[in-house]
Amino acid sequence: MDIMIKLINFLRSRSDLQHKQFKKILFEYDSVYSDLLQHNNFRWLSKGKVIECFWSIKEELITFLVNLDLEESKEYHKFLTNQSNMLSVAFLKDILAYLNILNTELQLHKKLIGDLISNVSAFRRKLEISEEDIKNQDFIHFPTILEYKKNSSIDCSMFLSFLFVYGEEFGRRFKDFFFFKKFLKNPFEVSPTGEWVDVARKLFRLPKFSFQMEIIVCKKISHSSTEDFWIKHVLDKYMNCKTLAIKLATILTDHQLENTLRISCSPRVPDFKKLDQEKKCYFYH
Repeated sequence: MDIMIKLINFLRSRSDLQHKQFKKILFEYDSVYSDLLQHNNFRWLSKGKVIECFWSIKEELITFLVNLDLEESKEYHKFLTNQSNMLSVAFLKDILAYLNILNTELQLHKKLIGDLISNVSAFRRKLEISEEDIKNQDFIHFPTILEYKKNSSIDCSMFLSFLFVYGEEFGRRFKDFFFFKKFLKNPFEVSPTGEWVDVARKLFRLPKFSFQMEIIVCKKISHSSTEDFWIKHVLDKYMNCKTLAIKLATILTDHQLENTLRISCSPRVPDFKKLDQEKKCYFYH
């Protein structure tokens, strides 16, 4: 990723004339993009969009670099014409596309906490399937690699290592929340003596006995829907359930949560022109 960012900065920032010449080539080739996108380090989501753009105009990049009589451009040309390097870019393009989809799903409105945890669980399972897919070199879930690879067999050790480490980290970050998936999706069917109760008590300092009693009592309204339980009943009668749900929903500091609530509830519309004048904005994110 680093060398791609350097290449993008080389083409966009080295000189205005060089940048204009590159954009002219993109126009002449009728490219999907009219320019390279710059990656914003503060927005990881932009990585996927940068690589998508980079991949779409890689042939135009090669053509342009060939015509530049600079040592730096020769090094970048070697990178773009090396199959191993480009397979790594293809892998990043596919895996970041899946991450962007997950990110979008987690930001959708009117989704229950259980639905969000289900999205995370599904993505973790997708990582496992992807690992098997690469081991077998089928590349069903990596269409960019499948399209680009020129040999029947390629070295996938780096991809497998990435997926393994990423899967372990993903599981470590979310392991405690998978206990609560069933409770959040259907609070009427969970056991008041399950392991998840002890996890909730330790993580969020809930009084175990009163929490267990709430779980027992809430079974009496099992005819209600999950939505009705969380919206109508839990606020007044099931304080420990409410506390647990809020803790899970707001994995933020109190200050961050307050700011988020202010933004969510405010009817004010940002002054985009003023913001644009004060600070450079990247509208492609």
